[in-house]
Amino acid sequence: RGRLALALAAAAGLTAAGGSDFINFNEAADALKAADLSALDASSSAPGRRLSTSSRCRQGLDDMLNNEHWQMLNASYTRWCRIKSENEMARCCGLADFAAGRGENCLADGGCATTCHYSTMETLCNSQFGKACHVDRKLFDGTPLRVSETFCVPTDCDNGSDRESLIAWFSTLYAGRLNGWHEDWDDALLQCSNEAVGALLYTILGIFCAVVAVPILYILCVSPDKKGGVLMTAEENQADGDDAGDLRGAAAAGDTLTSGGMGATR
Repeated sequence: RGRLALALAAAAGLTAAGGSDFINFNEAADALKAADLSALDASSSAPGRRLSTSSRCRQGLDDMLNNEHWQMLNASYTRWCRIKSENEMARCCGLADFAAGRGENCLADGGCATTCHYSTMETLCNSQFGKACHVDRKLFDGTPLRVSETFCVPTDCDNGSDRESLIAWFSTLYAGRLNGWHEDWDDALLQCSNEAVGALLYTILGIFCAVVAVPILYILCVSPDKKGGVLMTAEENQADGDDAGDLRGAAAAGDTLTSGGMGATR
C-alpha cells in the first residue's frame, strides 16, 4: 500500500497549473516508472475488478502514449473533441458552463451526447499500435453529457482481462494529468468491435448473394429447352427455298435489263 501511495502521489505531483486540456504522458510515465507498480495488481477500483493490466499491456500502452506521432494526433483530436463536446452541452442544457463542468436543465435519456470518432487517429492506431475502439464516457458528474471517444487499445492489451482493466488502469496511472473534461472516468465503457462476428456476417452475406445470383445468371444465360417442339416443318423449309430461288431469278433478270439499258444509252 505504501508503494501504491507513492505511485499516485508522484502522478498527482505532475498536475499542470491552470488545468490544461492536454496530457503530458512522458512526464507522468517517467515519474511512475521509478515506483514498483506491481502493488497495483492486488488493488481494485471496484469489488471483483482488477485494477492493473499485465506487464506487457502496460509496456505497450506506455510505448504508444510516448510515441510522437500519437501525441501529435492526440493534440489535434483533443481540440476537435473539446469543441464538439462544448457545443453539444450548449445545445442540450439550458444553462451550460463547460469549463466548470456544470449544466442545468439538460436533456435526459440520451438526449445530451455526441461522438468524437477521429478517423485519422483510428487509421494510425490500426496500422501501428493495435485496435481502434471507442469509450462511451460521462464527462461530468453533475451533467448527463456523454461522449463516445476514439480510444486506441495496444495489441498487447487486446485480450479479455486486459481490456476489462485498461480504462481503470489508464485513469489511475495518469490521474495527475487528466484535468478538466478528461478527469472523470468513473462512468466509462470501452467498446471494441468483434472481428469474428463481422467476418461471420460478411460470410453469410456472401453466401446469400451467391445463392441469389446463380439462378439469375442461369436464367439469363441458358435458353430453356422446348421438348417435342419443331422449329420449322419440311413444308416451311421448302417454301423458304422456293422464295430464295425466285429472288435469285429476279436479281439475274434485273442485271440483264440493266446491262441492256446501259448499252442502249451508249
